[in-house]
Amino acid sequence: MTARRRRLEAVLIVLALALVLASAGALLRTTDTASAAAPVSLGFAGDTGGNSTTTKVVDAARTAGVDTFVNLGDMSYSQVTPESAWCNLISAHTGTMRYQLTVGNHEDQDGPDGIWSNFASCLPDRTAASGSYPRQYYSDFPQSQPLVRTIVVSPKLIFNEGSSYWSYKPGTQGYTFVSSAIDSARAAGIPFVVVAMHMYCLSLVDFPCAASPDLMNLLFQKKVDVYLQAHDHGYARSKQLALSSSCTSIKVGAFNPACVADASPTSSYASGRGTVLATVGSGGRSLNKENPNKIEGPYFQSYMGTNNNPTYGFLKLDVSSTALTGTFVRASGGSYSDQFTITRSGATATSTATATSTATATSTATATQTATQTASSTATSTATGGPAQTLLPVADSWTGSDLPTTTHGSETALYVDGSPVKTTYLKYDLSALAGRTVVGAALSFTTTTGTSSGSPDTTSVRSVADTSWTEAALTYTNRPAVGAALGSVSGTAPNTTYTVQIPPSLVQGSLGRQMSLALDSPGGDAFYINSRESAGAPAKLVLTLQ
Repeated sequence: MTARRRRLEAVLIVLALALVLASAGALLRTTDTASAAAPVSLGFAGDTGGNSTTTKVVDAARTAGVDTFVNLGDMSYSQVTPESAWCNLISAHTGTMRYQLTVGNHEDQDGPDGIWSNFASCLPDRTAASGSYPRQYYSDFPQSQPLVRTIVVSPKLIFNEGSSYWSYKPGTQGYTFVSSAIDSARAAGIPFVVVAMHMYCLSLVDFPCAASPDLMNLLFQKKVDVYLQAHDHGYARSKQLALSSSCTSIKVGAFNPACVADASPTSSYASGRGTVLATVGSGGRSLNKENPNKIEGPYFQSYMGTNNNPTYGFLKLDVSSTALTGTFVRASGGSYSDQFTITRSGATATSTATATSTATATSTATATQTATQTASSTATSTATGGPAQTLLPVADSWTGSDLPTTTHGSETALYVDGSPVKTTYLKYDLSALAGRTVVGAALSFTTTTGTSSGSPDTTSVRSVADTSWTEAALTYTNRPAVGAALGSVSGTAPNTTYTVQIPPSLVQGSLGRQMSLALDSPGGDAFYINSRESAGAPAKLVLTLQ
């Protein structure tokens, strides 16, 4: 009887353990599924009016499964008044689809077709936006695990603050807002960035830039994925455009083939290489003619207007963790269609790459790029001597000329850029190493997983004599001076570890105390590395000692 009871108890224990393991497996599977953000669909169109075509565009967006629709400005044209009546017209067709606003010149402070604040009262923000809705704000989609950030701005519109306030020239609040919103999205690892506004600059209509050339070139410089505008009552979509040493700015009234980063005939682009610009003024108001033969015409890939298959509709952006697909969706009129895709590097293939940088000092890089963006953080020293000792930073931060009094010590990414000037500072504690001899030294740092984390520009490691700075107080205004370049890397990629050799004599002089280093660049393409607050590997000082 006792033996049978033992066997029964053993069977029950095994069954209980199996149930526990099965439950744990189910929980893990549920957690894994929940951790993957679901794709989102966004819709965009401006120059909508208040007529039957307007509502057909809204209906088409809702039917197409759009989660959030962004009106790109010039809303009612006084076809329906007052503003609340226009809001009611739109809301009758949105269903559960959220409908966000962008201010156009027909409803800024001068009107004449309503006032922006009245429209915002009856169609308020429903995306937990940051900023000043609907004039200047950004929203992340989805909010919990963002795949895309949309930034909405109002260049050259008239508001109570005055025209200079909304000029979006370098140094103004608007320019700084856009630059910071882009940078913080990338620091947070948000895969895609979209910037939208009403007024156009580069376009296929025979009129000058109505927005801000400085803002336009900032977006091309930072290689935002998609740049949207309206005001032109048609549709025109560019090739992938970017600034470089051969294209320092894109000018209206000229064409520079070096500004075309990718002219893919299939409109298949890689994220991080440039920007796709689209004019989407096809939301319901009467269309106009496009001019593909104007001097800037070669920048564009596809267009629609009264002279080419006039069709009302909107641009749908379907966004996943690996790709953004833009599709012009017809609502009324002709049969025009257009589609482009922007794919993140490493999203569909697994690759391992090893690169060597030709620089002022020996530097190597090791990259492991997969769909899950797993970083390699192995650093080695080529010097002879004892075992390598790795030191983690006791402080790290960055400073920016566009935010001269702002501190960044708690952020998860460190920035390096030449325009605006951004410098990374690192501090290490060598007080326990007094009396040792340094025979080898290297700085190892890992770029973030964001698709724009790498840079074609040269990033230099420099000495910093002043070690009194702190994460809580360091700003561009009080930043320490940087010294001579110790080494550099260039042509960097996302999710990659780089190692730069440092003269042992420099480190030797710092033994027994703290030591500061800096990273800077003369170029205009931002470079991002993990900070000590990041979940990734921070910048490490690797020493070989005797």
